Amino acid sequence: MDYDFENESTAEQLAKELRESGWNAHVTDETGWHAESKVRAGRPSGLGDERQQRALEDAVRLQGRVTADIIGDSMTDLDIEDGDEVIIDTTARPHDGDVVLACIDDEFTVKVLFTDAKGQRWLLPANKSFAPIMMEPAAQIRGCVVRVMKRKPHMDYNACLGVLKAAGSVKLRVPTDFEVQHAITVVAKRVRSGRQWYVLMRALVDTHYLQPTEYARFVKLVEVFAAECRFKPSVRELSRLAVDSFSKPIERWDKNNAPVKGTVFDEYLSLAQQALALLEKEERLELPF
Repeated sequence: MDYDFENESTAEQLAKELRESGWNAHVTDETGWHAESKVRAGRPSGLGDERQQRALEDAVRLQGRVTADIIGDSMTDLDIEDGDEVIIDTTARPHDGDVVLACIDDEFTVKVLFTDAKGQRWLLPANKSFAPIMMEPAAQIRGCVVRVMKRKPHMDYNACLGVLKAAGSVKLRVPTDFEVQHAITVVAKRVRSGRQWYVLMRALVDTHYLQPTEYARFVKLVEVFAAECRFKPSVRELSRLAVDSFSKPIERWDKNNAPVKGTVFDEYLSLAQQALALLEKEERLELPF
């Protein structure tokens, strides 16, 4: 397909076709054409269905620039990481040492181009865990990576608290022993299995009363202060739940990334939030004796 860039309606029509094919494409005076896709920084891999493949081919033929999100970690030594976005100039002439977009058997990959003393061309990873790829005659270089845009930086919850603590900017309030005892007796009336005790264990970790691995200590606390409860926690069950988003603070639990699903997740989250509310109360409890 030939494109007439002097005809704005033709360019806009192509952008529409790319968007209908699942791409985020637009025209800009500054950098030319952009079409967002995923490209693997690892072994070559398909980029999607046939329509998406044709759309990338069309974008490359535009003699402009293509943006793509990196998948994989074969280029980490050059600070190109999974989730980064790269801008690929399809008009640039590649030289040895350049990071290029290569097409092998109709699949795309990002690698370093190199030609050895015998004239053999290679695609080299920037991670010793991956092997070089010898380029066959049919393989093609479709563009050069001219810019890397890093993925959104993020500091997790506990790291944020650690920075504040180290700077003396915040004093964390740890629940009192009496507040913990009260929370155990309340939660004991609501749990319906030994596994559900994990919600209180996580709440005690979030409030810094327990360390994340103090399962045995928590089990002992329940044995002492909820002796009448027929559902008892075990170290094994507690540790099995401390995975995925459940290994993070309760406020960051994610229904799509949790060891329990559906309505069970909703029940766990509700109970966890109740447990956390009990531990974060600042009023003093009356002593039972």
